[in-house]
Amino acid sequence: MNDGTPYHSRTLAKIMNHKCYSVDQRHEIHIAFCKAEDWKEFLKWLVVFKNNLK
Repeated sequence: MNDGTPYHSRTLAKIMNHKCYSVDQRHEIHIAFCKAEDWKEFLKWLVVFKNNLK
């Protein structure tokens, strides 16, 4: 999904820079973002990812 729009870049940066994620987790998030077809798919993945952290 990495289409390079400023909105997507800013939103991804806000998600990745959240203090609750380690460097490795940020890397996983970035990879998932690049592989996702759209925001809906990425956000579904992110919800599952966050639930697995608990």
